[in-house]
Amino acid sequence: MSTVKKIDTISSYFKIPPSILDQLDVVDVLLESDTLLFIDPMLLPESKHSEMKDDADQKYIDTFTKIIKLLSACKIDNDSDIAWRTAKKLFSFSEIGWTCLGYGSSAKGSGFGPQLVNNTMKTAHQIVSMDIDDPDLFMVMSLFEEGIGADRISDMTTNIIFDALVKFSERVNITLKIPTKEFTFKGNKYNAPHNPLTNKPLILVPKDIVRDLPISTDWSGAVHTMKENTDLRDRINTNIGNLLASMTKKQKDEAKRRALEKKEYFEDLLTLIKEV
Repeated sequence: MSTVKKIDTISSYFKIPPSILDQLDVVDVLLESDTLLFIDPMLLPESKHSEMKDDADQKYIDTFTKIIKLLSACKIDNDSDIAWRTAKKLFSFSEIGWTCLGYGSSAKGSGFGPQLVNNTMKTAHQIVSMDIDDPDLFMVMSLFEEGIGADRISDMTTNIIFDALVKFSERVNITLKIPTKEFTFKGNKYNAPHNPLTNKPLILVPKDIVRDLPISTDWSGAVHTMKENTDLRDRINTNIGNLLASMTKKQKDEAKRRALEKKEYFEDLLTLIKEV
């Protein structure tokens, strides 16, 4: 008879009452596999935690404001342009699996590879060329850019707000008392809770900045009604995760074509994604 492997969470492994995690608003993640949640950057300004509402949100806005300004200054969308190269460097996000969030089964991150970075930058350059300068344009791009889903949005956001997440982890861990270890990330030293099952850092995440990862959604016909705000809004589930669910390549290509057709079409999508 086969035995069922025990699945440990923060509460079960460290013997912390779930009610304490609830009080601190900490996600009780699985320690050895990813929990099906993603960090939604659009929730940052609404968080009750100052590390998220102030520090993280400002860092997110500052990062994409810089990228947008650099893309606006680009004369050509390739590495021969210094502004392009600088923006590309800012947009190159490494894999981080230390939050234990995402689709994977081994708690490893899902970063942006060179091809995905290049494709995303080219599309972003087209959008910025339409005089769109809203930092949330990258969230809208996840609807139609192949390879960008909720898990990568989460990974991207984790990179950007990493210091704020560590700061949050340090604060709540005063109560939780999870053993810590020093580690290095991007040349900087940090001290954070340690995940003994992966032998890696454990970055704690507030509940109020995550949403459920989408499994699937029916986008049939939605892109054809991009201008019909009420109709499109009715077709989109109130969980923003479903905005980021997988579409077929044909559907994504059509959504991209329509979104880049006119500035007002893209602005409609920006409005919709903020309202959901």
